[in-house]
Amino acid sequence: MKIRYISKNTIDLISEMESDLMNVERIKALARLPEPSRDRRYRDVLINIYKETGFMYALVVIEFKDGFKKIYVFTGKALLDSGLRDYIDASIYTEGSLVIKSPEGIEHIVYSPYVFESARELFKKIGELGDKYRLSDYEVYLERIMEYIDFDTII
Repeated sequence: MKIRYISKNTIDLISEMESDLMNVERIKALARLPEPSRDRRYRDVLINIYKETGFMYALVVIEFKDGFKKIYVFTGKALLDSGLRDYIDASIYTEGSLVIKSPEGIEHIVYSPYVFESARELFKKIGELGDKYRLSDYEVYLERIMEYIDFDTII
């Protein structure tokens, strides 16, 4: 396994994941943890966990058709101050890593931490990213369905 520490921060890692999600034609499968129940959005799960505990953990897996797999790992915790009403008012210290699995082996890239000045700033990012994930997931799902449909038997 190769391990690299880079000067890019969590925001850069989010941007890289957005870029990967926009290249749907390369994606074979998507997954995320914690996995939300059928009637809940992933962003709501993450936000509710943070509101209750002051901590957040997210993992997104993108498997590519060329055999590569990228695992995006994010953690966040409230920077506590006795003057806060709740965790929403706190700044959030975030860390991120990218694990790339390829035929050549595993590369673990550790990004520099980033502090969001408010939970609302992070929640906005999560919402934007959630929209992109959802669109990519739908497109991948539809592509997989189309692979199984035998149009000759339908017509």
